[in-house]
Amino acid sequence: LIKPKMAGKFDFPLLVRGFLTFIFVLAGIQKVINILDHEHMVENFEKFAKLWMVENFYLTATSFRLLVGFGELVAAACLWIPSLCQLAILVLTFTMLGASLTHFALGESTLFPLVLMLMLYYTLQNNRYRAEPTTTAAHAHSHSSKKE
Repeated sequence: LIKPKMAGKFDFPLLVRGFLTFIFVLAGIQKVINILDHEHMVENFEKFAKLWMVENFYLTATSFRLLVGFGELVAAACLWIPSLCQLAILVLTFTMLGASLTHFALGESTLFPLVLMLMLYYTLQNNRYRAEPTTTAAHAHSHSSKKE
């Protein structure tokens, strides 16, 4: 269950989740729609597609870019859906791992994807949607009988 926050208390995990959502929505839109320096993104994904030989997976540079972009958009939205939040964090973490490896292989900075991975880890650890272990009456009884 989601526990209510105390009134007036600053919610830093919520701020981090909001920032991650903003970044991944912006990145996804940049890959999918012809705005925000889209041509640069198209050129980059031509290089990325050659590096990862995506044609072996029946993908073109365009389909690879669109797959990553739509994945970022969907996962960013799922950060706010309790039943999908952990899956979204996993998808975005693997996306950033791929981005880090790609930029490293091309001799570019990996700082931003690595920082985003740390923020995703922080979000996972402070996830108010995370399922907490429940104690059943039978489970509690079995532990109390062992003490006797």
